[in-house]
Amino acid sequence: MDYQQDSDSDIDITRLEEIEKEDEPYDGFYPEEIDIINIFFVYVDKFNKIIFIKNDNILIENSCLSKLDLSVILKKNRKHNNIIYTPLSILKYNIDLDPNEVNGYLKYTDDYNFLTVEKNIQNIKWNDSIALFKDLNSLHVIFYESVKKNKKNQTKRIKLINNLKSKYTRKK
Repeated sequence: MDYQQDSDSDIDITRLEEIEKEDEPYDGFYPEEIDIINIFFVYVDKFNKIIFIKNDNILIENSCLSKLDLSVILKKNRKHNNIIYTPLSILKYNIDLDPNEVNGYLKYTDDYNFLTVEKNIQNIKWNDSIALFKDLNSLHVIFYESVKKNKKNQTKRIKLINNLKSKYTRKK
């Protein structure tokens, strides 16, 4: 009896191995959690010219970049060539196609939009992505050159001159 159970479990394992071998070419089409993202920093000068592009890879947990990590990244990268830049926009690129949508995407690429604008500095969450497109998920930060304010006060002062001879009012 024990011998027969062992042979049944061997059969089940071999069948599972066969299914895994058949399924192996499609491994790249199963959605996976995002664990690393590319961050691109684009620096734009006051004449609206792109002067520098820098990229970096960052590990994230639970497909989410926390608000604290994002603020640290922004603060760390806001200076380039001793010029201070301010973040103009934060763009999230997340390809979150289902495996059955890939064929439609290849035929009609204009119907899909994976770029979203993050309006606030907050937690940024990426949806699970197919393993083939996992490396394309990214964050784009556009920095704009800060305009230095004049430290001199530009307000013109008007001096009032008192033409009265006496400083006191007289009682009549």
